[in-house]
Amino acid sequence: MFQFLSKCPQPSPSPQLTPTELSGLARQLNARAESVVLRDQPEQQSDMRTAARFLEEFVRLRAETRRIIYSTNDGGTRQLLTDLVEGAPINSKIYFN
Repeated sequence: MFQFLSKCPQPSPSPQLTPTELSGLARQLNARAESVVLRDQPEQQSDMRTAARFLEEFVRLRAETRRIIYSTNDGGTRQLLTDLVEGAPINSKIYFN
């Protein structure tokens, strides 16, 4: 099952933005969407607001996933969720076989 994943190139983990940085970026996007400069571009304003909401939801989901990681007693689940949150390559042989 999911053996195709083992053939996919796995990216190396890249540095992630912190929740504070992501929230700051969301605030910046909201501020730009509300700026006078974009008043005549409602589609772009809407796109920026949507991107800001996405970032805020991502921060919330990442925090909730970390809460689950700390509360689970299953080592495999903990490792898989930790790898997902940290952006580590997923070894399909470990998780899906």
